[in-house]
Amino acid sequence: MTTDKQKNKEQEERKYLNCFLKSSCGQRWLTKNKIIHSSLEKSEEPDFLFETVNGKKIGLEMTRLIVPNENTKATQQLITVGNQARAYFKQKYGFDISLIIDKYDKRKWSGKRSDYIDACYHPGFAVLPSVKELKDKIIRALDNNVEQLKKRVFIDVWIEVESELFKLTVEACANPFVGDYVTYVNNVQRCIEKPFEALQNEINKKNQKIINYMNKCDECSLLVVIPDVREGCSCHFKGLSLQFFKTKFSSVFLYDADSDKCFYLKKSICCLFNLRRLLACLRKLYIHL
Repeated sequence: MTTDKQKNKEQEERKYLNCFLKSSCGQRWLTKNKIIHSSLEKSEEPDFLFETVNGKKIGLEMTRLIVPNENTKATQQLITVGNQARAYFKQKYGFDISLIIDKYDKRKWSGKRSDYIDACYHPGFAVLPSVKELKDKIIRALDNNVEQLKKRVFIDVWIEVESELFKLTVEACANPFVGDYVTYVNNVQRCIEKPFEALQNEINKKNQKIINYMNKCDECSLLVVIPDVREGCSCHFKGLSLQFFKTKFSSVFLYDADSDKCFYLKKSICCLFNLRRLLACLRKLYIHL
């Protein structure tokens, strides 16, 4: 039996796959490999299989890159709690809701100068109270307002957990920005500049499984997805075109959900190959002179 978590994962993978295939990188990948678009097959290790006009099997493995900062864990925990509360509500009442969660920052209104300075230099929140109690109180708040939500009324509810205040903004409509029912957490994220090492580490994890992938296909590519910043990941890859990455995949792509852009990642072997070509040209030039 397929769980809600598995369904959500498959829906997310399909969404990012479509974004990749619509991009210029994806279109070139399809053309270069002579892939029959209608041959798409959902799989595991790799996530997707395609067939070419020559009868070859081409695999596409997908992975998410979360570049952590001090607030990422709390954001993702709260998103998980919100999604669990939404799943409970949908199963019990038969309709879905969109949920936004805010946390009241007591430091901003504290009389202490040190608290205010701390809020300025370390905005957002990195620690949560009891997750179980938080989930229970969110569910209770949803139960108490179900009649209002049935009428499509937009509601704001405050809950208190271990002396911490959270505001729930709920409506029985899809979020207009994404066209779907989602949970969002308003938390400040520090943007990580040039996290090339984190990107290489994510590629390395998949490099270790390349033998498993090649059991099902003749060639395999890798798609690394940076999810929406609202999922707790904020990073910027300035200078990406100058970087080379070690990989065992035939090709590696990076899709940035925030900018809706896809990038081809250069393989480090290309760097060595270009260096050899340069040395060969220099030798020829030296002999000629």
